[in-house]
Amino acid sequence: ERPLIVKVGYFKDQEAINFFMKSSKGIIAGFSSANTYARKVTNNEGKGAFPGRPMAGISGSAIRTLSLQQAENIAQYRDELGLKDFVLIGIGGVTKPEHIDAYLRIGSNAVQTAVGAWADPYLAQKYKKEMYA
Repeated sequence: ERPLIVKVGYFKDQEAINFFMKSSKGIIAGFSSANTYARKVTNNEGKGAFPGRPMAGISGSAIRTLSLQQAENIAQYRDELGLKDFVLIGIGGVTKPEHIDAYLRIGSNAVQTAVGAWADPYLAQKYKKEMYA
């Protein structure tokens, strides 16, 4: 009886999102899209930057383009599947007020920031000030 929003990672095959949304229609109420991407992180010498840990979560500005594209695809699939009440929370690389606006423009219902709010605790305030100036 309670809505379930699923936090998904990055889909290398974006069509798989469409399949997932079709398959879970009526079960989940929305997505919180990807905010980190697991990647091998190396130092200048090509060695692992995190000893004993070959993969690490990359976030912030480095993932914004991929995250925005995935959120845009989810919004498009939501419309194509007629999922009127399906919620999309855009997340990934939100570090400036214009990034919030970019997620909302492509169809996100809400925007979440982690690194951006950590780096600038006034990010939301700045966005509101720009919106209502």
